[in-house]
Amino acid sequence: MKKIILFATLALCSLSAQAQLKPFFSVDYADEEKRSTGAKNAAVNITVGIKAPNRWEYSIKGGYSDPATDASNSQNVEAKIKKSFDIGSPLLPYIGLRVGQKTQTPSTPNHITHYAVDLGVKIPVANGFAVDVGSRYRNS
Repeated sequence: MKKIILFATLALCSLSAQAQLKPFFSVDYADEEKRSTGAKNAAVNITVGIKAPNRWEYSIKGGYSDPATDASNSQNVEAKIKKSFDIGSPLLPYIGLRVGQKTQTPSTPNHITHYAVDLGVKIPVANGFAVDVGSRYRNS
């Protein structure tokens, strides 16, 4: 997974040098709960991407999830395309599409391919910083 993230970072940086693209980087933390079992996880993700003209974003995310119990941990990699809409106010509604793969590692690795659709609103709070409030449907 480290090689994939390194390659994606280099590719995004080279693309941003050639066009009107702005690179970005983010780190996020989430408490997760699987609805079917009630299992809880803590997850950390690193995202590297580019912002293109007309409020389009393209990114690669890699992450690690560690369960609160002795269950399996997991790693994930996903690609995302996101479109934000200017509605004439500071709020920026958006829609995003993700495709990725999650690898759970108990004694035998289990690979799960998934897609997701995101809907939300970005709320600017300071120059270069925003709060993102949204919802995601994921098929796995």
